[in-house]
Amino acid sequence: MVGSSSVTVVVDGYRGRQDDGSGPLANALLDHPTIWNSWAGPDDSLCDRAERLVEWNTARGDRSTPVQLVASSMGCQVAVRIAEELEVIDEFVLIAPDPKARPCDRDAAEDANGIVSAFREAQELWDGAAVPAQPFSEALVTLAARTRVVRVVYCRTDGVAEWDRNVETLIAELAAVKGIRLIEAMDHQTVTASGLTVDLSAGGTIDVHERMWSATHIHERHTFR
Repeated sequence: MVGSSSVTVVVDGYRGRQDDGSGPLANALLDHPTIWNSWAGPDDSLCDRAERLVEWNTARGDRSTPVQLVASSMGCQVAVRIAEELEVIDEFVLIAPDPKARPCDRDAAEDANGIVSAFREAQELWDGAAVPAQPFSEALVTLAARTRVVRVVYCRTDGVAEWDRNVETLIAELAAVKGIRLIEAMDHQTVTASGLTVDLSAGGTIDVHERMWSATHIHERHTFR
């Protein structure tokens, strides 16, 4: 996946950390520049995380160096939001993206407990958009036009990034977009497509959304243009 003269930017999910080199980066060896954008604690928002990436991009010396974006869950929102700041994007892998076409069950639970929900943070990230999925999908389509390949890994039984009237809307909008490859993962199965494998064959009691990162393995750089 990773070229010798590129930098990988990993954008974690809403409130988690994936910086152990597992999952899609397991075969990348991590012997090249890698930027990890993770949740820093209770006061850290999606907007804060986007700002940190903008600051990193402004400070780096050679902005012509290609960037490989790998994002998980709500990290996909952050990655798409800041992508317009990046001059050269070679690849973009989105794992279990939650477009936020509507508040999902976890959003409702967070709001009920006085916690700022991911839906509300996504609204703030997209400048107060009533439906964050709209600017998210529009920006992703625009991004695909200048990225060598965009791969989107999703699962219909995802209990966090819910399918009904949410992820299904995003997938329908992306289905015919040139340069975007859609990989549908299936729980209790292994799926190989478009240069990566999603191995959920072991199943488990944890929601598939939480298992998608470690289950996804990128084999190699892939050309679709």
